[in-house]
Amino acid sequence: MSKGLKNGPSASLELSRNRVHITSLKSTLEEGLSENNFSVVIGKGSDLNLDSVGTLTFSDSLLVEGSLSGRLECLCYNSKDTLVKIGVEGKLRADVKCVAMVEVLGSLTGDVHCQHLIVGPGAEVLGNITTESL
Repeated sequence: MSKGLKNGPSASLELSRNRVHITSLKSTLEEGLSENNFSVVIGKGSDLNLDSVGTLTFSDSLLVEGSLSGRLECLCYNSKDTLVKIGVEGKLRADVKCVAMVEVLGSLTGDVHCQHLIVGPGAEVLGNITTESL
């Protein structure tokens, strides 16, 4: 388990067949999102590279404050309550096609397909973008 991958009372973590699967036990978006409310948090200073290993699956929300590379799969595909957020120092190298909202404050390399995309000042997105609102 990566240092920044949190496994606590609101989440369970399973490692199996080239997959990291994390399930939230509560709706994070209904409560307002802080770092402690995301289904999965890749913390500052953490580096999770799944390029040749498999897929990171998460229930509804992902926060990347460190570095994450690989494939993503959201279990609530196309739900209006799904979010991927890349923090100011965060770096995500993956296609993001499974969530309603993507917020980029750091760096995202990969294709983005979402309903709403927020790109903060100084943020970087390299890839094809398909969105209803920017």
